[in-house]
Amino acid sequence: MKTTRIIICGLACMLLAFGVSAGEGANAPTATGETGLFTLYTGDVLPRGEWSFGIYANNWDRVFEGQDEFDADWSRLSASVGYGLTDTWELSIMVPYDHYDIDIPGADSESGIANARLGSKWQIFGDTDSSFAINAFVELPTGEEEVLGGDTGFGGGIAYRSGNWVFNAGYRAPGDVDVGGGTDVELSDELLAGIGYAAPVSETFDWITELNVTYPLDSDDALFEESADLVLGGRHWFGEQGPWAFNWGLRTDLFQLSDTDEHCPIGGLIGFTWFPRLVAPPPPPPPPEPDEYELTVERRGNCAADSSVSSSPGGIDCGSDCAHFYEDGTVVALTAREGEDCTFDGWTGDEDCQDGSVTMTGDRMCVANFSRNPAPPPPPPPPQLRDIERTCLFDSGSARVNNACKAILDEVALLMRDNPEAPAIVIGYSDSAGPESANLEKGRQRAESVKNWLVTRHAVDPSRITVESRGEAEPAGDNNTAAGRKQNRRAVIRITVEE
Repeated sequence: MKTTRIIICGLACMLLAFGVSAGEGANAPTATGETGLFTLYTGDVLPRGEWSFGIYANNWDRVFEGQDEFDADWSRLSASVGYGLTDTWELSIMVPYDHYDIDIPGADSESGIANARLGSKWQIFGDTDSSFAINAFVELPTGEEEVLGGDTGFGGGIAYRSGNWVFNAGYRAPGDVDVGGGTDVELSDELLAGIGYAAPVSETFDWITELNVTYPLDSDDALFEESADLVLGGRHWFGEQGPWAFNWGLRTDLFQLSDTDEHCPIGGLIGFTWFPRLVAPPPPPPPPEPDEYELTVERRGNCAADSSVSSSPGGIDCGSDCAHFYEDGTVVALTAREGEDCTFDGWTGDEDCQDGSVTMTGDRMCVANFSRNPAPPPPPPPPQLRDIERTCLFDSGSARVNNACKAILDEVALLMRDNPEAPAIVIGYSDSAGPESANLEKGRQRAESVKNWLVTRHAVDPSRITVESRGEAEPAGDNNTAAGRKQNRRAVIRITVEE
């Protein structure tokens, strides 16, 4: 029976709204802060960096589940702020103040801050004709228990706009509610659905029709019966491009129209919103077709045949095509490209050609002048190179730069500073004690220590220094004696300078 009532109400709303046109121009903050109509979301979102703001006063008449003779007159004053994080993602937050006038003997009216709502909407695709988005929200436990606050709720859904139509489908889990005496009751989860239209009556007024259906999944845990709210109202913009708008509408629960002798299913909304208009004004009509004029280019000089001229915008490609027609007022930039052993000597011809930029307010003729380059002088002789070497000694098994080595590296840094283009190579060595692979690694560590000291201590560019290791190879002393092994534990710094 409930399903039949939902279908009938949906068809009634479609018939009432048939023939109107919708579009992203009717967008503003909804009563919960997301971008849309009054309650329904569109698939559109706030552009990156844009804000929205809304204040709404709403009223509903709700019948308690299983107690058709009792109802609650529910009023809500809410404020919301929205922000476009990206061009496809917006965030919003809404804070409500609720008042319940309960028609049950012995029950008192209740008022207070209800749960704040944090919403997010992601646009999957969108343009002027259609848009689609998914949304999610959390009802934060910031409200007072007397007005169904104090417990976390959440939900989500989808929103689709196509020309005349706005469609919503969603799910809400409201959480628990304190019914008094410390008793918490888990409220039924709800299915949400809606269909709406927005008709641009004028540049500053949109007529909005909505049908919003709320269906509890478990009637035993539901606080209110299912509802089908039909909203008819308008959004008046203060100026063709907004962004301020006044919102108003009348609301009735179609499921309660047969019980008007017991309930008054009439409510409504008013609100003020701030929202950047998403629809740009129509473009101006195209200008009349302009006249065309011919630009002609000549190449002159003893190497002109080896050179070329091109243009921006295109059309001139001289040698093959040295003339082209351009619309009146077009600014043509000419570019001369020299051939081998050839120099471009400048532009002559019409006066407007002198700088290579021609404004086509009439026919023009420009001359590109080229001349052969003189033979180049012989190249200078290559510089003479000389290697300067310095050697640092290391303690047995150590790669630490000692004080004697530091003094040597100070001299090396001075040489590299006096020869800023000179490269250097640091070659690390070891004695023959230990495996060959370990000696090769020790030599590398000593070379790296020398490089690091020059880079960190003297700010030498690390790209000028090459590091390598030769381990126990190329000994400088006899590895069979302590003095010879000491000479072999070394790093050789070789700097190549020009004479």
